[in-house]
This record gives sequence, structure tokens and C-alpha cells, in this order.
Amino acid sequence: MSDHSAWQPIETAPRDGTEVQIWAAEWYPRARYGMRDGRDGWYEEYYNDDWRCYEKTPIYEASHWMPLPPAPGASS
Repeated sequence: MSDHSAWQPIETAPRDGTEVQIWAAEWYPRARYGMRDGRDGWYEEYYNDDWRCYEKTPIYEASHWMPLPPAPGASS
């Protein structure tokens, strides 16, 4: 299993839909690798302000990733 405290090259990130932390040009959203509008890539996923529409915002210039830490109280 990967070290949760170390950034890793984006080329080694999972491409199976697992949510991870991404580093992209000084921005570090949680993201998943997937497809939108016929294009695959890294996307930040969230509901919009009124919770009616699920958005997938593309992330450009992703260079590193790390696994998300376990939830509070969860065993690692």
C-alpha cells in the first residue's frame, strides 16, 4: 500500500475511478480519473450550489497524486 504522506508522480495514479488527492499547478483537489464529453482525464466531482446537478470539472496540469487518508476513527 502507498504511503499516505508522500506525493507520487501522476503517471502512477490509479485510473480505475478511485478518488485521490491531485496536485495540479498549486491546486490540490480530490479527483478521479474518468470520462466527460468523450474525453478522459482527471476530474474534480461535486454537486453545484443548489445540490441539483452533479458537476465534473476537468483538472489540467496534474503532476502528482496521493491516496486520501483514512476517515477519522477508521483503521488503516
